[in-house]
Amino acid sequence: MINKRGREYWSARELMFTLEYSDWENFLKVITEAKKSSKMAANNPNDHFLEIEKMVKIGFGANRKISDFLLSKYA
Repeated sequence: MINKRGREYWSARELMFTLEYSDWENFLKVITEAKKSSKMAANNPNDHFLEIEKMVKIGFGANRKISDFLLSKYA
């Protein structure tokens, strides 16, 4: 997806399956470590790891809010 500034981002929840993670909690640990590395490299993690919430459908037509990250190419 491309944001209003023309920058490209990917959903962490979608990307985790491509990277062969089946569990969000395990992938969240990877994101946390990547954010620390970004900060140590003098980059602002908020520029590359944008935390969002989105609605997903669950059984019987109900919706539930889940967390996700929009990841930049650098992330």
